[in-house]
Amino acid sequence: MIDERTIETILDRTDIVDVVRRYVPDLKQRGNNYQCCCPFHNERTPSFIVNKARNTWHCFGACAEGGNAIKFVMKYNHSTFPEAVRELAGMCGVTIEESKDKPTAEQEQLNKKREAMLITYEVLQRFFEAQLRGSDEEATRAHSYATSRWNPTFIQECGIGYAPKNSQLLIRFAEVNNISTKLLMEMDLLRQSDKDGHLYAFFRERIMIPIRDRFSRVIGYTARYIGNNDGAPKYLNSSTSILYNKERSVFGIHLATRAAVKENKCYLVEGAPDVLRLQAIGANNVVASLGSAWTENQLKVLKRLTTKLCFLPDADPPKQGEIYGTGITAVIKNALLALEHGFEITVKEIPLTGSGSKNDPDSYCKNKRIIWCQNWAN
Repeated sequence: MIDERTIETILDRTDIVDVVRRYVPDLKQRGNNYQCCCPFHNERTPSFIVNKARNTWHCFGACAEGGNAIKFVMKYNHSTFPEAVRELAGMCGVTIEESKDKPTAEQEQLNKKREAMLITYEVLQRFFEAQLRGSDEEATRAHSYATSRWNPTFIQECGIGYAPKNSQLLIRFAEVNNISTKLLMEMDLLRQSDKDGHLYAFFRERIMIPIRDRFSRVIGYTARYIGNNDGAPKYLNSSTSILYNKERSVFGIHLATRAAVKENKCYLVEGAPDVLRLQAIGANNVVASLGSAWTENQLKVLKRLTTKLCFLPDADPPKQGEIYGTGITAVIKNALLALEHGFEITVKEIPLTGSGSKNDPDSYCKNKRIIWCQNWAN
C-alpha cells in the first residue's frame, strides 16, 4: 500500500499540463488555461480544459467529468489508482517505498470497504449531477437555484448536483448500477423507516456539494435544502464514516493545497459556499471546517501546507451584552488553538450589510467587482 504522504508529494511535484501534454500533444494555451479536443470522446470543438493554477482538468463536453493528474492517468490508461500513482511517480522522480508489513485480515477488510465506498461515491456523483441537469419542474428549480449562486462552468467543474425529493429515483439508480443497498445504508445515504421499514434517501431536495479528500476523491457531501419545509435544517453533512470525519476533513483542500504551499498562506472561512465563492474568483487557497470550530487534526493537515493562516469570519451583529458577534468569537477561540500549533495568524473582517445584519464572504464577494474581491482575498 502506498503511503498517503508519498501520494501528496507526487501530486505536489506533478504539473497537470505536462502530464496531459505527454498523452495529448495538441494541448494549447488559451488565456490562463489550456485547451484541446477531449481525448476520451470524439469531438470537433475542444471542450477539454486544463487549469494549471488548480492543477486540474475537466471535460465540458460529453464526458462531463474531471479531476487531478491521478484521475487523468487512470482514465487514459484504464489503470487503477495505485497504478496511476506509480506512473506519475516515474514522471516526477519520486521513489515509492512499499510497506513490507503484511496487512492484517482486519486491515484488508477495511481497505476493501474504503475502496467500495469511494467507487460508490464516484458512481453516485453521476446520478446527482444528472438530476441537476434534468428537465422536469423540480430539476429546473434546483438548477435555477444553483446558477443563481455559481456560474454553470463552475457548477460542472465542482460536480455540484441535486438530490431529488423522490427517494425511489436514487434507489432505482442503485439497483440498475448494482450498488449494494446494505453499503448505501452503512454510508447513511439510505435509511430505513422505523414505522414501516421502507427505505428512504437521507439527502432529499438538496443541492449536493461534494466534500473531497486531498486527492479529489468524493468522501461525502454538504447539502443545501431548497424545499418548502421550514423545519428542515438548511445544511446537512454526511455522517462520519471511514472516509469522512468532520474533525479531520477539510473542505476545499483538493484545490487549496498547491496555492497554499506556493503562497505560504491559507484562508479559513466557515462554510462550503464561502469556499466556492472565493475559489470561483481565483482565490484557490481557501478552506472551511464546515462548522465554526477548527480542530487540532484539521490544523495538522494545514500545517503540512503553510505556516500562515488568515481567518475570514462571518460578520454577525453582537447579541445584547456581548462585545463581539458569533463569527469573531469563534475566530478568537480558533486563532488561539492555531497559535498553539505554531501558525502566524491574521484576521480580515468584512462589514455587516447595509442594514446592519449578518454578512459572510460568500455574500460579500458576490456583491462586489470580481477584481476587488481578488485583491481583498490576497
